[in-house]
Amino acid sequence: MKKLMKSLMLVAVAAMGLTACQNDIMDEVNINTNETVTLTFVADAETDTRTSVSFDKDGDKTISVFNWTEGDVIGVVRYAEYAAGEGYEAGTATNKKNSDQAIIDGTTATFEVEMEPVKVKVGEEFVYVTEFTDEKYAAVFPGSAVFSNTAFDNIGTQIKNTQTKPAGLASYDPTADLMVSKVVDAEPNTETQLQFTRLAAIGEMKIKDIKTTENFVSAKLTLEGAKLTGKSYVNLDTHEITLGETSDYVQVNATDVEYTDGIATIYFTCYPVEFSGNYTLVVETDGGTYTNTGKSINAEKPLCFTAGNVTSFTISAGEYEAKEGVWNLVTDASTLAEGDMIFIAAKAHNYAMSTTQNNNNRAQTAITKNDNTAVPTSDVQILTLVNGTEANTFGLYTGSGYLYAASSSSNHLKTETTLSANSSWAISIADGVATIKAQGSYSRNWMRYNSSNNPPIFSCYASDSNQADICIYKLEGGQGTIPTIPISITAENITIEKEESNAKTDAGVIFENIGDWTISVSDDADWLTVEYSNSAINYFAQENTTTSSRVANVTITATLDGEDDITETFTITQKGQPGEGGKEQTYIVENFNDELGFDGATGNVTDSKAYDLGSDFTLTGYKNGNSNAPGVNKDGSLRLYTNNYIEIASEKTITKIEFTFSTGYTGTITATPGTYSNGTWTGSANSVTFENTGSQARIKTMTITYAN
Repeated sequence: MKKLMKSLMLVAVAAMGLTACQNDIMDEVNINTNETVTLTFVADAETDTRTSVSFDKDGDKTISVFNWTEGDVIGVVRYAEYAAGEGYEAGTATNKKNSDQAIIDGTTATFEVEMEPVKVKVGEEFVYVTEFTDEKYAAVFPGSAVFSNTAFDNIGTQIKNTQTKPAGLASYDPTADLMVSKVVDAEPNTETQLQFTRLAAIGEMKIKDIKTTENFVSAKLTLEGAKLTGKSYVNLDTHEITLGETSDYVQVNATDVEYTDGIATIYFTCYPVEFSGNYTLVVETDGGTYTNTGKSINAEKPLCFTAGNVTSFTISAGEYEAKEGVWNLVTDASTLAEGDMIFIAAKAHNYAMSTTQNNNNRAQTAITKNDNTAVPTSDVQILTLVNGTEANTFGLYTGSGYLYAASSSSNHLKTETTLSANSSWAISIADGVATIKAQGSYSRNWMRYNSSNNPPIFSCYASDSNQADICIYKLEGGQGTIPTIPISITAENITIEKEESNAKTDAGVIFENIGDWTISVSDDADWLTVEYSNSAINYFAQENTTTSSRVANVTITATLDGEDDITETFTITQKGQPGEGGKEQTYIVENFNDELGFDGATGNVTDSKAYDLGSDFTLTGYKNGNSNAPGVNKDGSLRLYTNNYIEIASEKTITKIEFTFSTGYTGTITATPGTYSNGTWTGSANSVTFENTGSQARIKTMTITYAN
C-alpha cells in the first residue's frame, strides 16, 4: 500500500472579476465585491467544530474567513500512466480515495490517505502495475462530493440540494461545499502542500418577518429555472466545471437558528448563477409554514452568486399558516383509526416519505425529529388512514390514490386510484418500529426504507429484514378527508313465469361498495312488489291471467350526503297465459329469398322497410351506418353486414327465436330486449332487434316461437 501524507498549508486566493453582480444586495452590507476574497485555513480554528465561514472587518471591506476543523475529509484523485509489463500494455488509471479525518496541529491541517495500487487484468487474474511513467494528484473537498471518478478531466461532483446547518455555528453545511486543489506531484512519506479553489458560491439569506418565538426548522429557496444544486463534472487540470442534472432549489434544515433583530440568517452553497426571475421561499417552523412567492428578489439588479464569494440578501418569510396539532411517534398500532393523518419516516434517519412519486418508489425528504415528535415540511407525504378491503387493514390515502405494493419480481411501491388488497396494509408496531405489509397477491409487500440507494428511497421488499426500519408519526387531533368510494350496481333484465310468486325472489342484482350509501327501489307496475333487503333486490308478482306478457320497469337509487345520486334500471317481464290454441306455436323461415320476394335473385332489402313474414310477422332491415342494407343470397340466406340490424315484430307475443348460420358466417349478434346466446334468443316481447357488430353474418333459417 502506498501512503501519501499531505499537509494543507495554503488555500487558493481567488480573484473574482465581477460585472453585474457587484455592490449592494437588498440594501444590506454587500460581501460580494470586486475585492479579492482570501480563504485561509488557520491553526487556531476551533477543533470541536466543522469547516465554517465567519466574517471579519478590514477597514471598509468585509472578509470571509474559512476554517478547517478536525473531522473534515478530502477526496484524493490520482491519475497514473504506467508502462507495459508482463502480459499487459501501457495505459492509464484514475481512482479516488477519501482521506482520514483531518488532524490540526499548530498551523497545519494534515490529511493522511492510503492509495490502492493500480491493478490490470491479465488473463483471468489481476496483477499489480510495476512502473508508473507519470503520476499526478488533485483533491476535492468534501470527499463525499465525488460520485464518479473514472476520468481525471471529468470527475463527477455534486452540491447537495438538501443541506444541514452545522450545530452551534452560523455557517453553511460543509458537506455541501465544493473545492478542488491544484494538481500536484506526491511521494510516499512526504508532505505535499495543496492549494484549493472554491467552485461553490455561498449565499447568506437573511429572512425577516418571522415569529421569533417559534423554533426554526427549514428554509427552501426555489429560483425558477436556475441551476442551483445537483451534479456537475470538473476537469481537475483546468478546474473547468460543466453542470449535469441540477435542481432549481436549495433547502437548509436548521434547528438551532438564533434570531438577531427579528432576522434568521441562513447560509447555503450553490453553483455560480445570475438570477432575476420568479422565486419561492418556504420557511418551516415548529409552529407553522411561511410562503413567499414573487417575480424578483432584488428589483434593482440580478441576484448573483459567484464562485468563492458570499452573496448576502434579505427576503421576507411571506404569508404564515399555523400548524394544527403535534406529530407524535406512534408506539401502539391499536391507537390508529380510520381518518387519522400520518406520515411514514425512516426510524434511524431524519427523512420521511416524500410527495414525489418516482416511477417505482417514493423519494425521501428531510424532516426534524425531537424525541418522540417530528416536524414535517411541505414536501412530506401526509396520508389519511382508510379502512382497507381486507380485515384489520388500512389503506394509505394520498389525496388522489392509495399506496400499494406493485410487484412480486421487483421492489416497487406505487400509487393506484382504486383501493385493493395490494393497497390494504396490516400495521403492527413494536418499540416505535412500524411493520407495514400489504395483503394482496404481490409478494414484495413489506414497506421499508432503502438507505443504501443513491438517493435513498421508500419502497416494498420481499421481507421485513431487508433495508432499514420505518416508523409512523400521527397528527394528534387531526382528521383527514376519507375518500368516498362510489357504489357499483349491476342489474340485468329478467323474464318470469305467468304464475304468482308466493315468496320473495332474488332479482339477481349485484351491489359492490355499499358502505354508507342508502338504497331504495321502486317499480311502475301494480302487479309487482319490489323491496331492498340485505344487499339484494327481491320481488313478488301476481299471476298474469291474460294471454299477453307484461313488463315492469324497476329503478334502484343509491344516495349519500354530498354525493350525486346513482341510479340503475332493469325490467321484469312476466309471460302471459297460453292463447286459444292452448300451446306455443312456431313459424319457420327456411328461405329468406323466397320469403322476402326476391324470386331467387341476389339483392338487398330496402332500408327501414317492413317485409311480411307470413301473416303474423314482419322483418325490417337497417343499414345502421353501413353503406349496404341487409341482403339475401341465391341460396336463401339473409346477409347482415357489420352494424346492420333487423327487427322481427308481431302482435303475437314472441318467446323464442332460433337462427342457423352458414358455415363461417356467424357474425357477432346482440339482441334487445331479452337474452341471446349461441343463435337462440329467449324472452317475451312483440318486437326483437338483432344487431351484427362483427364480420358478415349469414342466417340460413329462422324459427319463431310465439304464444298463440
